[in-house]
Order: sequence, then C-alpha cells, then structure tokens
Amino acid sequence: SDVYKRQVSTQSTWEALISCHLAMSNLAPEDFVFIFNCILLEQSVVFVSKNKPLLSSTMIAFVSLLRPLHWPHSLLVSLPQKLMPILDSPVPILLGMLVTKKYLVTQNIINQYPDHIYVLLDENEIIY
Repeated sequence: SDVYKRQVSTQSTWEALISCHLAMSNLAPEDFVFIFNCILLEQSVVFVSKNKPLLSSTMIAFVSLLRPLHWPHSLLVSLPQKLMPILDSPVPILLGMLVTKKYLVTQNIINQYPDHIYVLLDENEIIY
C-alpha cells in the first residue's frame, strides 16, 4: 500500500514538473503569478489554445501547484462548443478551449461571459 502511494506521488511530481516547465516557458513570469493568484482566489479562468498539449499541460501545471490544496470546483481541459453555456456557471471553473482568439472574438464569447479571465496561450495574452 505504501509503495503504491509513493509511486503515484512520484508520478504526479514528474507530471507537475514537466507541465510547469512547458507552462513557464510559454508565459511571462508576472502572467504566471497573476493566473496562479486568480486560481487561488477561486476566480474562473479560461485557457485558450489550438495546441492541445500546451493547453492540457498548462492547466495541469496550475492545478498541481495548488498542492497541498486542491481545486474543489469544475475543471474541463477541453470544452466542446456545444457546452459553451457552462460559462454561465455561477461557481468558479477552470476551462480549456481548443479555439483561436479569432473564434472568441467572432463568436463574441469574451463579451458574453465577461466574468472570466481568458488566458490566450498562443498569443501570450490575458484578457480580464
């Protein structure tokens, strides 16, 4: 039982390290700290990228950094377009969207759901 716990812990640590490296290499340090603070304050954060590995790794990095705390709310790494109304959720949520900035603008998503922080990973931009 203890061996299993140590293996899971070690694996989680490696996943966190790899994810943090990828996230930190893509975000400016002040942006990384800003996003982390938003998550600690239980604000809704939407990560946007067309690069699925970047999107999932960045989200894993932030959730992993919360240890020993944990994110008690919903977390969706890839939100399907037909589930867009989940952005109306009154509780904090961490979301990943496999779309472009152009899609967010043309679909008016940022104006429709202004209570979220949008992290545009491909553009290295944060909209809040």
